[in-house]
Amino acid sequence: MIEDIETEYDLIVDDFKGALSYFFSSTIRSRGKALAKVGDINYDRISIEDGIIEASIKGSARTPYQIEIYFNDFEYDGYEIVDMHCTCPYDDTCKHQAAVLYDLIKEFKLKEKKESKKLAKNLPKLKSNNSGEYFSLPRAITSSAVLRSFTNKENQKELPWRTATKLSFEEENLVRIYTVKDEYSYGSSYTLDLSMWIKFENDTLYFKCGQCNKKIKGFCVHQYMLLDDMMEFISDEIFRTWSLDFPDIYRRMSVQLDLSPELIKKHF
Repeated sequence: MIEDIETEYDLIVDDFKGALSYFFSSTIRSRGKALAKVGDINYDRISIEDGIIEASIKGSARTPYQIEIYFNDFEYDGYEIVDMHCTCPYDDTCKHQAAVLYDLIKEFKLKEKKESKKLAKNLPKLKSNNSGEYFSLPRAITSSAVLRSFTNKENQKELPWRTATKLSFEEENLVRIYTVKDEYSYGSSYTLDLSMWIKFENDTLYFKCGQCNKKIKGFCVHQYMLLDDMMEFISDEIFRTWSLDFPDIYRRMSVQLDLSPELIKKHF
């Protein structure tokens, strides 16, 4: 059943890990992880679209315990878990629910690894990136897995806390991604000042970092942090098509964001 699921595996794994830390005590997490290793979990239903997981797991009772886990659609609020149920007698979040989450995390990680290997076979070789100058790639940056395939391991880092990213059209075929202080954070804090540019020409994308000036293979750490943070937007249908029909891009963005095309042009 898990083999048939298509989703951003790294995102759902992160959210499920967060749920384990938030909802479960360290004791229950430990027992759940041990139970997950036994592997006696059966899935009756896993629907990313409907935000529901139904599973059964063998416990001390004669019949298996039934577990239900409900989570939000990623489009609205990530894969945030909003409710969980288990038929066992424990009156709080239990080891059976934790075991299901641990098992899903393991399976999604394995599936992402397989998908990444499959993608890597079809991707062009990493090209040298002279930061400070544009370097080119085919229009293929449509998921986090693809982004990682074009970035060396040591450069795969996340943006620091209280830092957010914005995107703007500098010209019709030129996009700028840059960092700003997270509007939801309070108090004074250090915000990493980063920027990069993406230029569209025919079937090729050209990337330029606004910070470093060294020759590396693929994306530098600054480009990776910016693209990784903006991946939800970049991998959207608007950019998946990479159409150079900019009136069409404005129209799509207008529908998605429920704003007028004029307002889109003004702010993007």
